[in-house]
Amino acid sequence: MSEYRIGDKTVYPGRGVAEIIGIEQKEINATLCSFYVLKVLGSDLQVMVPRDKADQVGLRPVASTDEIDEVFELLKDPDVRIDKQT
Repeated sequence: MSEYRIGDKTVYPGRGVAEIIGIEQKEINATLCSFYVLKVLGSDLQVMVPRDKADQVGLRPVASTDEIDEVFELLKDPDVRIDKQT
């Protein structure tokens, strides 16, 4: 399970990069649940993601510079075979 802190940047599927702006506790059906509060960058959208479900919903860290460089190198390689199947 990934752990994030307030101020961390993450990727929220379908919405893009978001910042963790809070961690809140809510009582749901007599059970105390912990949520990440996300602010989607470039919009006014805020999303609450259950901390124990963050991996399941696809919340993930923003790619590092090294990871991005690796992707660009792969895309430049003319010998990479592209599978055209869905």
